[in-house]
Amino acid sequence: MNKIFTLLAVSLVFTISAQQQLTPPQSWHTPSLEDISLNIEHIGTFDHATLLDEDVVLSAETGREFYGRILFENFSPETSGTWTELADGSKIWQLKIKSENALAVCAFFDDYHVPDGASLWIWSADKSFFEGPYTSEHNNDHGRMGTDEVYGDEAVIEYYQPADVVGEFSLTTYGFGHFYNHIHDYRDEWQRGGSQSCEVDVNCPEGFGWEGHRDAVTRMRITDGQFIFLCTGVMVNNAARNCDQIMLTAFHCTEGVSDADLLLMQVRFNYERAGCASGAIVTTHSRTGVLELAHSNDGGGNNGSDFACYMVEDEISDTWPVFYAGWDASGAGSSSGVSIHHPSGDIKKVSTYSSALVSSNWGFANNSHWRVNWVATETNHGVTEGGSSGSPIFNADGQIIGTLTGGSSCCEGKEDPNSGCVGENAPDWYGKFSYHWDGNNNPTADLKDVLDPTNSGVEELFGAYAPNCNEAWVTVPELEWNNVGVFPNPTTSSVTFNLEGKFQLATIGVYNAMGQQIDLIRPAYNTGEIDLDGFQSGIYYLTFTTESNQQVTKKVTKI
Repeated sequence: MNKIFTLLAVSLVFTISAQQQLTPPQSWHTPSLEDISLNIEHIGTFDHATLLDEDVVLSAETGREFYGRILFENFSPETSGTWTELADGSKIWQLKIKSENALAVCAFFDDYHVPDGASLWIWSADKSFFEGPYTSEHNNDHGRMGTDEVYGDEAVIEYYQPADVVGEFSLTTYGFGHFYNHIHDYRDEWQRGGSQSCEVDVNCPEGFGWEGHRDAVTRMRITDGQFIFLCTGVMVNNAARNCDQIMLTAFHCTEGVSDADLLLMQVRFNYERAGCASGAIVTTHSRTGVLELAHSNDGGGNNGSDFACYMVEDEISDTWPVFYAGWDASGAGSSSGVSIHHPSGDIKKVSTYSSALVSSNWGFANNSHWRVNWVATETNHGVTEGGSSGSPIFNADGQIIGTLTGGSSCCEGKEDPNSGCVGENAPDWYGKFSYHWDGNNNPTADLKDVLDPTNSGVEELFGAYAPNCNEAWVTVPELEWNNVGVFPNPTTSSVTFNLEGKFQLATIGVYNAMGQQIDLIRPAYNTGEIDLDGFQSGIYYLTFTTESNQQVTKKVTKI
């Protein structure tokens, strides 16, 4: 996010389906591979102190929050790694890589194609964490694909092809992400995710009534040459109301990024804790690759409102709760509302304002932005940070009226004139949605051309959940923690649950202490029993999701 330096400030007055359960790598439950020794491919490293110093300068110049670099290496099953044929005729290929001192690593492919029924994973070499499986669902004609990050500096890429799978595969790596910042182990319930301490989790009381808007906001992992950085986006409804997978963000997040690198952008959905600062986190709701639709072409807000919009390339699963936010292009402001964002790439946060937005400038375009000041709330005093760029600001009616360009807010104790952070009461600037609509001087296309190509004349639109983008979302009674009872707790075998109030229970997700879903229950009634008899002793999380996509998570101890 663009933070305003002191000199400039003077002049610039979770519903998760059974299909989303995590399936461990095939080798983890193949006895003959338990003790296999794999050769390590050393792919290089970086000096983290040097990178962090570089990032201070780069972030000031670009408004981007950097946290990784790419090490370019081409590996494929034909040239590297180890093949193993199993007794049933199935085959496994494994490639072990190491990037010294990396906090986490990921893999990028420029030739990815796997047949139906085959799977690919990436896992930490100590077998403490894995991501995947990646399947034929991730195939594209261009072959580009990126995995999620796994903790540590050693990782194994594993491809599994069952004996009865028919079809050719192709796997060639383009490079590997070396991450040195903003990597935090969410398997620890109380581990914070890197954002500043005053930030407010979106499922704290401040987020009640904003559940739909929460489910529209996305975390963006962007590559640009060797650089990897973070921004925030938001899925938006259009005049056709057809759930067209359009995502809005800030132009300074993607200015100069090539079409090839846009195909490696990771868009992550529903990335938040199930409760207020506690509970399970979903990391599997992501899609790789976007297609450019329009942008403001204004130097990232220097001469305009700083917007860009993209089409998420691959089909978004209809089992994920994805909301397409409504908007107001009339130019009207608001005296209250929120912004929902991913500061420092962290899980979703909410910041609140309770005074009228002020029409203002960011650069040289008059009245192109809204100026906002955040207020302290019940939980804390939410602000914005690097990584929040592109996030939406909602009016009191829940419509988008701007996207974040930058500002000078930060938590108390984080003030730093070198980074532009002034304090919790300092302002931020959001490019006006109405200016995005048709106000920029030289855009590749106006936002109006994308969201209302038939020129219907609509200037306001409601938000809706996919796949019913023609049905306005109506706020329902708030589900509170005390509405759900679970007992006995601790338990030796089973627990009884009971949901009180005018709610209809849809699912109960059962998660282990690592945040991995191990069961999904679709109860017929709002009360019943959950059998934990076959589970090992330890901590489990039960996430209760209603038909209106509200969630409460309870921690249960099995003894």
